[in-house]
Amino acid sequence: MNVASPELFPSGPVAIEVKCEFNMVDKVAFTKRILSLQWAVLLINIAIIAVGGSNFGLAVASRPILRLSVASHYDQIRSICDLIVATGIVQIVVAGYDIFASNWKLIRPLYLAITLACAAVIIEIVAITTCSYIYTESDAIVDENIFIPWYEWDCLPSGSCKAGVTFYTAYFLMPQVGLTALAIALHCLAVLYLLKLLRTLQEKQQQILIAKEKIRQAGNSRVALTSAMETAKSESKDNPEDGDDDDEDENGNEPSTPASILKGDHGYVAAGSALDKDYDDAKVIRNRGKQPQPQSLSFNTNVEIHFLNQKQDNEEGHNRETTQM
Repeated sequence: MNVASPELFPSGPVAIEVKCEFNMVDKVAFTKRILSLQWAVLLINIAIIAVGGSNFGLAVASRPILRLSVASHYDQIRSICDLIVATGIVQIVVAGYDIFASNWKLIRPLYLAITLACAAVIIEIVAITTCSYIYTESDAIVDENIFIPWYEWDCLPSGSCKAGVTFYTAYFLMPQVGLTALAIALHCLAVLYLLKLLRTLQEKQQQILIAKEKIRQAGNSRVALTSAMETAKSESKDNPEDGDDDDEDENGNEPSTPASILKGDHGYVAAGSALDKDYDDAKVIRNRGKQPQPQSLSFNTNVEIHFLNQKQDNEEGHNRETTQM
């Protein structure tokens, strides 16, 4: 946009240029970029919430495996099952906070969201490891002397209960491995978009700080200019001989141009002014019963211009007609 030079107007044009340029151009670009990143984070975290809900349900359904574990491995298997349940809850909570932080659009909440997402990835990796451990160590953790009716077709008194453990790990624990791996990929993608959003917000904040700094510098320039003008004005008042005197010439005489003309916009009687109306509308004033008085305009050169009223003109004309008759 075309604005006046900042040197001539140190405050107004600079401030207007900074505000208009940032608000009309940069703000639109930043808004579109931030909105697209927010949508990406929202969709990714909705998928993570779905995965976390599935993991939570599968972890709860796989807890009956504790009934098949031997006493020496019971606490270990219980902690593993609790970790799997907690993984699903963590996925849901972290995804919800990521959505909240992306909509809040503040720097510190975004840092916290990225940290929580990285922590969730670590927990998910541990959950995958524990699920694989249960599946591979099923022979060591199963108590074959336990008979429970709900898996009797896999664990008979004369057979082995390994088939029952394999059933639960295959249908409940192992799907969590795939879902958790998917959640890890989604969390990494969410962290990537959160970093982009954070970088965009930091860039926008930097632009705002630069704009404020320019406005502040422009304000300081205006204060300095105002102070200089006031100083020059005070010096001219203290030393009137240094300046040009408009009221007197070199000999101390007043200028020939009337002061009334010098102080006005021009030296003519404007149409429609008070003097013009008193002269041209004398008939209207007389009809109103008012007698206009002679008016004069005095100048410094002792020249007087008289505007005679209409009554005096009529009397002089009547006297001339009587004399001629």
